[in-house]
Amino acid sequence: MGLLVAVCASLREHTTRAWWGELASHWPLCNQAPGRVNACSIDDVVERAGAPEDLRDAGAVLIVASASTARATLLRCVNAVREAGRPGVVVLATSDAALIERLGGAANARGAHGAGHAGIVVLVGEPDVHAVCGVLAGMCSLAEPLRRLEQEVELATATQQSARRWIRRVDDELHLAAKMQRELLPAQMPSLGCFTSAALFKPLWHVSGDVYRAWRLDETHMGFMIADAMGHGVRAAMATMILAHELVLKDTSAHGYRLIPPGEALARLNEQMISHPSEAMRFASALCGIADCATGEVHLAAAGHPHPLLASPDGSVVKFELDGPVLGVFDGAEFAQSTIRLTPGQMLVMYTDGAEDALPTPPRNVEGGGRVHVDKCDLMCHALAQCLRDHASVSTHERLLAFGAMLDSLAGSLHRADDVTLLALQRRPTGDGGGA
Repeated sequence: MGLLVAVCASLREHTTRAWWGELASHWPLCNQAPGRVNACSIDDVVERAGAPEDLRDAGAVLIVASASTARATLLRCVNAVREAGRPGVVVLATSDAALIERLGGAANARGAHGAGHAGIVVLVGEPDVHAVCGVLAGMCSLAEPLRRLEQEVELATATQQSARRWIRRVDDELHLAAKMQRELLPAQMPSLGCFTSAALFKPLWHVSGDVYRAWRLDETHMGFMIADAMGHGVRAAMATMILAHELVLKDTSAHGYRLIPPGEALARLNEQMISHPSEAMRFASALCGIADCATGEVHLAAAGHPHPLLASPDGSVVKFELDGPVLGVFDGAEFAQSTIRLTPGQMLVMYTDGAEDALPTPPRNVEGGGRVHVDKCDLMCHALAQCLRDHASVSTHERLLAFGAMLDSLAGSLHRADDVTLLALQRRPTGDGGGA
């Protein structure tokens, strides 16, 4: 690597020759001078800072200032050397503590020489030429490794910027996927006859592995479903869209239509999942049903899903046991169907297991230091009952929002383990169009 010697204009010719002669005779690298030496004035470095060829070619820079060197000019010269990424030695004619501090050095007690930082060494007075040669030789020997390191840093920076651009792109795509998923969910929950419906949807990430639907089947029947695909993220979200589309509760033909019992609908869906070529459609839990909006009866079937809860106007909440195998596991599986008749004001609440997991489950000590298992469904009953009692005077939708706000207020809610979805079907209270 070459060496650049920049001196004050008033000392340029004499000082350059003097320093170069000393450097040539004392240069420690095999007693040979550097491969290339360029000499210029301090002003030249400042004026050519925009295209400093000499700086780019130099392994190190020696700056020799006189007492008449303008402080601002010297500082700009040193800044140009730093911006070029080159180390240097600054020789000052006189000790100026303020200037040394600005340059990044600190003179020692004798004022003979000092040490700097950021690649600049400040020497004051008439430093020993052996010391200068040693410092410059060390800087030149490290110049090539430092240059290679700079290239590696530039490559790493470019790679990091590319990764950031890719992450932003993926994030944008996920936001779009989340928007599309929400657009496929019911824009407005239906009300029909004596029933109203409401939902709470809280994805763990951009997209959710949960899905729900509620839709009108005919003049007196409403269909509904809630499902939870295995896993999280995009794959689970794609599976839920297929689940929602493939779960059919009504067959239509040229001769009319037939409402499909929920147990039969789940059996059909199970066979489709087992034969589906996509790995995303392997396993899922689901609960579906048909509400008779004239009589208040609800026909239900479940596939490995948490038991629905029955909330009464008196504030009590109990589970309605409903069992069935998980979808996508057993070929020819059968799904039992149950019927419940809601009384005016009663509400059927269905949810995914993320709601249970979001509740705190402190273990209870028993005799002998053992621990007893806490039933998550019981915890869900208790939490929902408390929330419904505290918000008894608002709509079903607002009560579900209040339950979601309660979950958000719990410790650890920012690091929830699963999506949370609730679907509620309520029979209107008497005097509110409750019907039969």
